[in-house]
Amino acid sequence: MSIELFLSIASFALSFGGLIPALFGIPTRSRVVIAIIFTALISITGTVLYRDYSHDTLVNQVMDEIVNKIGDNVWTYDQIHEAVLYQPPEITRKSLFRLVSEDKIGDKQETFIKDGAEWKVRAYYLK
Repeated sequence: MSIELFLSIASFALSFGGLIPALFGIPTRSRVVIAIIFTALISITGTVLYRDYSHDTLVNQVMDEIVNKIGDNVWTYDQIHEAVLYQPPEITRKSLFRLVSEDKIGDKQETFIKDGAEWKVRAYYLK
């Protein structure tokens, strides 16, 4: 998070926290406590909302990138993870889960034989 955003949230929280006690005629000591509580609540809420929005934006970007990269091919998770420029694994997994649940891509189990051993791998393809 940038310092400008944090300062904006903090200044808004302080202003709002000071406004509430002033409107209701609460004694000075209680005003300070209420202002601190409102400041903390608003700052934390703003920060959490911003981080959630940023996370969701990143997941949507990775979803678009996955759809563009797969094309007519059938890819495994490892191939997709490498193609999306090594985003954190939880972002890639969340993007794949959303794409499959929204029925934009399909998934199936593929069987590969390597060195005499049979491997079952989940593969993803564009519907």
